Amino acid sequence: MVTIARGVIQAQGETPEALRDLSVSLRNLGTLEQAAGHTQTAKDLLQEGLEIAERLAATLADHVDYLELPAWFRQRL
Repeated sequence: MVTIARGVIQAQGETPEALRDLSVSLRNLGTLEQAAGHTQTAKDLLQEGLEIAERLAATLADHVDYLELPAWFRQRL
C-alpha cells in the first residue's frame, strides 16, 4: 500500500488526497510492524506519517479529518 501511495504521489504530485492516502498507509503498516515487535521500523513509518499529517493539518485547517490525523500518530508514537 505504501509503495502504491508513493507511486501516486510521484505520478500526480502531492495532492491532499494522495498525501492523506500515504499517511494512512504508513499508519497501517506502522501498526502492523509495531504488533510484530519491529519497534524501530514502526517508529520510522509512524514518524513519517506524522510529518505528513502535520503538513496536511496546517495546510487544510478547515477539514476536520486532516486536523485529527496528527493526534492519532502522536498517540501511537
